[in-house]
Amino acid sequence: MKLLKGQSAMEYLMTYGWAILIIAIVLVALFELGIFGGSTLPTSCVAQSGFICQNPVYVGQNIIVTIGQSSGQSYTNANVYFLNTSNLAKFQQTSTLAELTALGVTANQIVTGSTSMVSGSTYSVTVPTDGSGTPTVGSAISGQLWLTYTNAGTQQYAELALVTAKQT
Repeated sequence: MKLLKGQSAMEYLMTYGWAILIIAIVLVALFELGIFGGSTLPTSCVAQSGFICQNPVYVGQNIIVTIGQSSGQSYTNANVYFLNTSNLAKFQQTSTLAELTALGVTANQIVTGSTSMVSGSTYSVTVPTDGSGTPTVGSAISGQLWLTYTNAGTQQYAELALVTAKQT
């Protein structure tokens, strides 16, 4: 008799366990499809080695982000550019600053003149996007941040980070 009670209890748990699991899977699928109005696209800023990138926010036609560098040297005349994913295919990554500006990408100057972008420091910058279309709340943008700077008298440029941000 005790054996039948154990079997009955186990069948009860298995039946309701499977039902709860199926409901959970359906809810996750609905959420991923955006039925509940949520977006699962994460906001991220993945910095290249030697750079700092944090807290990207997409506001209007701009990305506001905290950046920095940790090379042990100070950079002067630093500018940040945002290359939308659609422009990445056109960018050769072997040319000079002229190629960035030819793509219609606008710079945001972090530091001017002799003021240095000091190693280990962070700077909050507002970087213009390509300005195509009117973004809606929740829409996302992704691309690369590029940094142009002068180091030891030589103009240089480098990929700073991969960015994905949502419109707020």
